[in-house]
Amino acid sequence: MSLPHELPQASESTLSADAAEAPYDANGVDQRCSSTRSCGSTSVARSACSRRSVCWCHWPSAARVRSRNPPPYRSRHVSTQRKSTSKFLSLILRHQPGRIGLTLDQSGWVSVDDLLQALASHGKPLARADLDAIVTSSDKQRFALSPDRSMIRANQGHSVPVDLALPCALPPDILYHGTVERYLASIRGHGLLKGERHHVHLSATRELAVAVGKRRGDPRVLEVDARSMAAAGIVFYRSENGVWLTDHVPARFLSAASTAG
Repeated sequence: MSLPHELPQASESTLSADAAEAPYDANGVDQRCSSTRSCGSTSVARSACSRRSVCWCHWPSAARVRSRNPPPYRSRHVSTQRKSTSKFLSLILRHQPGRIGLTLDQSGWVSVDDLLQALASHGKPLARADLDAIVTSSDKQRFALSPDRSMIRANQGHSVPVDLALPCALPPDILYHGTVERYLASIRGHGLLKGERHHVHLSATRELAVAVGKRRGDPRVLEVDARSMAAAGIVFYRSENGVWLTDHVPARFLSAASTAG
């Protein structure tokens, strides 16, 4: 379909109320248009509005509808892109800051300006508004901004040396750990080990533990007798995003694995 080089500008008052009906006569002429209809300052003849071309009298209204209702794939694309960026930020702020030339301070903080500049210089540009959206919208609350919003860090999960300066906290009686079947034998023998991370991560609810386990496959949930651990002198911490942390969970404080339902 050929389009005119210039489109007439239609005002709200000239748009037909029955635009959705699209009636045509025997000659293919759009009956919504008067014999000579004013579209803004331009007159459009009836003969211009046929099924074989476009009724430009009504086109602007349709365009506005489309602009107010973007295709759903756009929001899916934004969500996927934001998730990918969040994972990359986790890699940088938890494990490999040197990958883009950054150095974390002793508490894990780095300047937001330095982070954005480093991302841009390594081919991963990120706008400040998008960074703020990632921090505030993350369901896992992976990151924290300083009170003046000039610094950023990961809330927990570091493998690089940092001191998050988290205060000791008294845990609830029961905590949970999400895992998968292939790790259960090792856990029964050695308990929960922190590995390369600074702490073992525990969840406050069974539902959160299920979500953690699902990242690796069919989830299994272990119950942690946190009350008895605390009574035995084992120290707990709680990160800013509600994850419970400890150095080691001996096997005797773990219940038998249960299938997540």
